[in-house]
Formats: sequence, structure tokens, C-alpha cells
Amino acid sequence: MKLVNRAAVAAGLVVGLLLGLLGVPVAATAASGTFDSVKLTKIADGYSFANNPVDPNNSNGIVGVRDLVGFEIQATTTGAVDGATMTLKKPSCWVWDASVDQNLTFSLNGGQTTGSVAHPDADTIVVTWTQAANGVVLTQPFRAKAGEGCADGSTWTPELTVTDDSGTRTQTLPAITVRSVASADISLQAVGAPSIQASHWFAGPEFGPGGAGPALVQRWDIRLQPDTLSKVG
Repeated sequence: MKLVNRAAVAAGLVVGLLLGLLGVPVAATAASGTFDSVKLTKIADGYSFANNPVDPNNSNGIVGVRDLVGFEIQATTTGAVDGATMTLKKPSCWVWDASVDQNLTFSLNGGQTTGSVAHPDADTIVVTWTQAANGVVLTQPFRAKAGEGCADGSTWTPELTVTDDSGTRTQTLPAITVRSVASADISLQAVGAPSIQASHWFAGPEFGPGGAGPALVQRWDIRLQPDTLSKVG
């Protein structure tokens, strides 16, 4: 007759069950609630205009190297939203300004919300967003800088990806073009005579008595090509 230790069997079953549960991946908590609307707005594509020949204003779709582009996010709710995410990605040559974390951790102009900012990599910002019902939340401006590694004529098409209880959707803004040099050549020319008249001796009566020749004329041509201009921003 074979005796079975029921307590040991029961303990083994419990341990096996626990190990099995530990081996099962835990799903991330899904967002609940749906935004009525979420809007990404470009508020400025350039902040520095002094001595900047490549970007004369802040709303022309152009930004100079080392200058900033500013955005706001506005979210509207009827019912409460919990655990939604908003994602922004930039080109690798751009740099998130230090104010990004301050502005996107909900230093807000109005409404009631909480959240956190994560940087999965150097180019990506993910905002986890929880917002009270019947509210409008508008973030203060947050900014990204066109770095010196951005090529002249390169573009960034800003895109906001929003995930809530209704699914995932995106909003795309018009492209922003980076300018690092003037778009046309600059040409300067100066012509002048020397301070002392030069004399040359030539044979022939056409040069007058004694053969005095015409005065020399000096001329300087200065031409700046785009590839010789330093980057401006």
C-alpha cells in the first residue's frame, strides 16, 4: 500500500500555481475614458530674430539653427479620463528644451489633471494623462531646439499620438523647415584709385609729353558663397 502525503501535495500545487502566475506577463493597465478632443498647436517657430537673415518671423514654417519651436497641447473632456497617453517624437538632430518636463508635468493654464512624463529614448516623450470630467486643460508652451546637426533644408513634421479608451489616433502639423545659411549669395564690390598717381612710360604721342601713362585703378571683389557662411540662428 502506497501512502500519499496530502499536505506535501497541496503545498506543491500552491508553489506550482504561484510559479506559473509569476511566469505570466502582466498586462499594462488600460486607459479608461475618452477625450472629447485633443489638439497640438504650434505657437512659435522661432524665438530669436536679431541679426537673423534666415528666419524673419515666428510663424512662417521656418526655424533657424539653434532656435526653438514652441507647442501647446489642449485636451477637452466630458467624462473623466484616466491613464491616457500622449506621445511626441522629434528628429535626432533636435533637442528637447529643459522646460519640456516642467510644462508637461502639468503646470497648466486651466483645468484639473495629473500625470507624468517619461523619456523612453532621447527623441521620444510619453505623457501619461489623467483628467477630471467636464474640463479643458491647456499646457503652457514647451519647446524643442533645432540643433547644430540639423542640415539646412531639413524638415520636421510634428505629430502627436493619443491613446485613450477609444483607441489610438494622431494629429500632424505642417512641416517646419530648418535654415542654417542665407538662401542667396551675398556680393560686395569696391572700386577706387590709389592715393598716389602712378606713372608709366610708353612710346607714342597719344600718351602726351614725356610719356606719362594713365593712373592705375584698384578693384576689390568680395563674394560670400553659402558654404562659407557660418551657421546663424
